[in-house]
Amino acid sequence: MKNIFPREWIFKFMAYFCRKRHCMFVENMPSRAMFLEAQRDTTGMESRNDNFLEARRKEILRSKHFPLQYTSKWKSPFTRNVWNITLTIKDKSAFYAPEVFCYCRFNTHWGVDVIFPNYDPVDGRLEVVHITTHFFKRYRTRYLAFQKKDLQGVDVVEEFIQANALIHFPSHKSVGHFTCCVTGGIAFGEYDGDITRFTTFVSYEMLKKIQEKVLHSGIENQKRYNAFMEDPGMQPYKQFELQGRISSPGRFPSLSQKDIDKFIQENPNTKRLADIFYKDEEG
Repeated sequence: MKNIFPREWIFKFMAYFCRKRHCMFVENMPSRAMFLEAQRDTTGMESRNDNFLEARRKEILRSKHFPLQYTSKWKSPFTRNVWNITLTIKDKSAFYAPEVFCYCRFNTHWGVDVIFPNYDPVDGRLEVVHITTHFFKRYRTRYLAFQKKDLQGVDVVEEFIQANALIHFPSHKSVGHFTCCVTGGIAFGEYDGDITRFTTFVSYEMLKKIQEKVLHSGIENQKRYNAFMEDPGMQPYKQFELQGRISSPGRFPSLSQKDIDKFIQENPNTKRLADIFYKDEEG
């Protein structure tokens, strides 16, 4: 039976249903609904954390060992999301300004994704970060494994969030995608309305190899082009280059099919460009 409801209608209904029924984060949840859920829970967590610390005020101020760290779970009465919260107090003077990081996990078709509220260190605005299962897999195999950290599942999430409690994102959301520096490499992501989504991760070592490969490829292509232009048997091609039909320097000379047919007809014994360039590319 054909679906008579447009996809955007379904997403709007899901957002309305989530607000009315206090549903948790779900896969394919509209970005606006996800942001509002996280914003509502973050406000509730701030009050909860203040009460939590006030109840331990004497214990913290009398402590002689810092930093102090408290880890707990909190189920939001507003949305029923379960949040993992870690409060870190570096010294007594930081009692009213502890380091806080929290995240909420939810199941998707691909595995477990994470919602990570992040306050921009520059302007203090709330960024709701959606970190995908794919990102954590790449972070584990491309960075943690080389650091001799054999972590799995939730431990990978904890490791990443603790090491990247504050992340600054580019503000040009009109582009639709971004890259930002994180511990051990570069995160690639996209802006989906109010949500900043991490999609994959590339380590610094991989980035270095990619850059080297591109550099060497460019050098080799330039060498082949120079050799081609210096070959006395290629004078007819050079006429096209001098006429502006070939941009120089470039990866491959660009000729129209009409130019090529005419040249082959007039110079039947000259090697074709495909024999010079594409054979090496295939090899």
